[in-house]
Amino acid sequence: MEATKTVPVAFEHDHPEFGKIQLVYLGAVQGGDWQVTCLEKTFPMRFGITLEQAADPLIQKVIAEQVVEVLETGDTNNSMPVDLSPEGVKAYETVMKVLTEHGALYTGGCKTFYAPSDWKRRGEKYGQGATLIVVYDGGDVGQFFSLDKAYPSYKTHTTMTEALKAAGFFVEECTGWYAAIYVDK
Repeated sequence: MEATKTVPVAFEHDHPEFGKIQLVYLGAVQGGDWQVTCLEKTFPMRFGITLEQAADPLIQKVIAEQVVEVLETGDTNNSMPVDLSPEGVKAYETVMKVLTEHGALYTGGCKTFYAPSDWKRRGEKYGQGATLIVVYDGGDVGQFFSLDKAYPSYKTHTTMTEALKAAGFFVEECTGWYAAIYVDK
């Protein structure tokens, strides 16, 4: 009989609205993934940190905020933001068409798309005035928006840039984890 693996609880966070949020590290089982339990629901997320890093209170706070955002929006994937302009919808559809054609829909557990109003509310410095924000902190999406992540061939980055240009947009890599899409005037 095989021994049962013990999966450690990394930390618990008490949230005023959602109650106890428990994060369990699944790295020993599924290579770096986490399991989140809250409101009697359990769902997977990927944060790209180790169990040891999860002991840092600052990292715990950031992760808890990301989990709360997922709980508030119900979005852990590539859903279209609700308050996009018609241009934002067109940009979203263009990006999703390219990602779908390349089988690159894995998000790494983070929410991929943000409306400009969401981005402003978050207080992010770059990307203000964009039509659509694309977050690629993990998963398959980054290779289409970051030259660093597309290296060495850059083919995926070129494919996305050309598709957006044909649709009337251009993309700006803001940081190493998100990009902004603008109307090309």
